[in-house]
Amino acid sequence: PLHPNSYSGATTSLLQCMAMGKPVVVSRTGAIADGYHLVHQQNVLLSTPEDSTSLLEQIRFCLDAPQRAQRIGNAARETILNSLTWNHFTSNLFEVIARAKSSL
Repeated sequence: PLHPNSYSGATTSLLQCMAMGKPVVVSRTGAIADGYHLVHQQNVLLSTPEDSTSLLEQIRFCLDAPQRAQRIGNAARETILNSLTWNHFTSNLFEVIARAKSSL
């Protein structure tokens, strides 16, 4: 669970957990809500920041619907492999640098 913020240092841990193919519950904050191809109950389980009831609801979902939770975990891993590997990151970074260089 996270406090509301515009950038979360927890994203590295989040992405590592997703790469393991397990269902992940995380607070819907800044970059987590908008920056990582995350869709609630599709490839992640999002809870409301600072809301313990919301967090517990998502944990209960995993316990009450283990097959569906595992499908979410599998989709999380696919999201990482298809969009969020270091190769994706470095390729995007090099594209940004090349565009910046060409505009000089």
